[in-house]
Amino acid sequence: MDQLLALSCLQGRPTGDPDVSRCAMRLVPTLRATAVLLATACSDATPVATPLGETLLIVDTDAPVPKLVSRLRVDLYTTDGTWYASRDTPLDAPADWPVSFAVSLQDGAPAREVVVRLRAYPDGHVRDDTGEVYEARPTLCGGVACTAEDPAQQAACCPLFVGKAPQPLAVPWSGSEAPPSTEPTPTVTIDRLVLLDLEPGSVAQLHVVLAGACFGTMADLRDFTQLATCVDAEGALVAVSPAATGVVPVAGGPSQVGAFEARYTPGCSVTPRAPGLASDGTPLHDGEACVQGGSFILGGRAWFNGSPTDELPERVALVPSFLLDRYEFTVARLRDALARGYGGTTPLPDEGPLGGTDDGSQTWCTWSSAPRGREELPINCVDEATARALCVFEGGDLPSEVQWEYAAAIGGRSFQTHFPWGDATPSCSTSAFERSSDPTTPLAVCTGTGIGPTSVTAFEAPGGDVTASGIVDLGGNVGEWTAAPLAPLSANCWLAAPLESPACVAPGAPTLSARGGSWAGGWPNLIVVNRTAVAPANASPEGGFRCSRPGSAP
Repeated sequence: MDQLLALSCLQGRPTGDPDVSRCAMRLVPTLRATAVLLATACSDATPVATPLGETLLIVDTDAPVPKLVSRLRVDLYTTDGTWYASRDTPLDAPADWPVSFAVSLQDGAPAREVVVRLRAYPDGHVRDDTGEVYEARPTLCGGVACTAEDPAQQAACCPLFVGKAPQPLAVPWSGSEAPPSTEPTPTVTIDRLVLLDLEPGSVAQLHVVLAGACFGTMADLRDFTQLATCVDAEGALVAVSPAATGVVPVAGGPSQVGAFEARYTPGCSVTPRAPGLASDGTPLHDGEACVQGGSFILGGRAWFNGSPTDELPERVALVPSFLLDRYEFTVARLRDALARGYGGTTPLPDEGPLGGTDDGSQTWCTWSSAPRGREELPINCVDEATARALCVFEGGDLPSEVQWEYAAAIGGRSFQTHFPWGDATPSCSTSAFERSSDPTTPLAVCTGTGIGPTSVTAFEAPGGDVTASGIVDLGGNVGEWTAAPLAPLSANCWLAAPLESPACVAPGAPTLSARGGSWAGGWPNLIVVNRTAVAPANASPEGGFRCSRPGSAP
């Protein structure tokens, strides 16, 4: 077997692997076009052909596989802007990378340049392919978010907040097969352009690394005379010029898979707080868990309905390790904070017995000036300012939306799930939801396990509402404040936010984001991407909070 064909299907195997003759390049079949992608199954009997003029591309990625990358889309274009070939293949194991394939001239074809578009993305994250060729990553307008309450601001600098007109099919298709009907979702895709100069009889090699820093930065194909692409710097495009080719000493070498998030994955250097006891021995349930950092996809499709609470478009986020309260802030913990000198505001009190209706009255508020047997219940009927003041008093703050969703969707695992505990549909025995006191509503399904909020330890057993990091009730019991205004993920402030710890900053926003379901809500509210718009002054019996702290010293 000649060296070119051997490299075409090594995919990370060391040179000289005795099994190389059995491997098969899975990427693409041969395409009949001016320049074609070669995808040859290796065989010891493969004849050595005269080179037609080809470049072998060895494509690697530093993104985690399969968490953020599990497929590779390859498209070919002529330099005058004609799209004529497209193939998409699963590469969902780290051992699949680097992948290799050749781009070749047809027999007798003259020298020419070929534009190769490489897009690495997670399986299932696609959109309708309308032929859109470029959408610039926006910048913030005055450092704040766009809000629906300020039409003038939207018109001046936040056009993406109000949507954009459908893009025409800007790249004509001339392939022998039907063009793809879908394409990778740009916000969760690494998008890279390479320009190859193919010469008859010449064989070259090119090593390309699809950098995780380029997630969400679209390649610019608007003008095929001035192509631009992200290479290795977040949000930055550089002009595309003919690629330098030559012998690439990477065959059989280690892949860079996972390097993108490597510096975020070490655990916390700050020791999590151990659980404490009140002076009378009552558990405070104030212990913390370290949520090991990493990367994940923020948002999802579960609640898309065109409202500001939508969780689309999805985007990639990097999250440093952080500390998060294992339990929602309890009545006993507030009483202990007051004893230690907390002088801020307190939640709405309920000095009578807990119970009654869940119509918004204080009969379901858990706080009382003197203990009434509710010390291990979560604090509720608390506005955002009070919740934040208590977290600051404890040396932390409310978690960001990204921290909260990361802890619920992936913290402690290598994959994302729909609910904090996994993908299993909630049941009355595993989480506190649909515990309404009104038996005539559909939200009273779980009253057999109790009515109203429950102890923060009620569902911490294995199989209950607990994450792999040991954090309890991110699904149910009470919804939780986050340190974030409520803006759709399509808002300018989200789209312009960096990959690391993205956030939307909008001082004075009329609504904030609360996360998680509650004891009075339905089970769909327990899905981790669910976002709820709540006014800062709202103090609902269904709302509480927990606190976070940085995982490393400043």
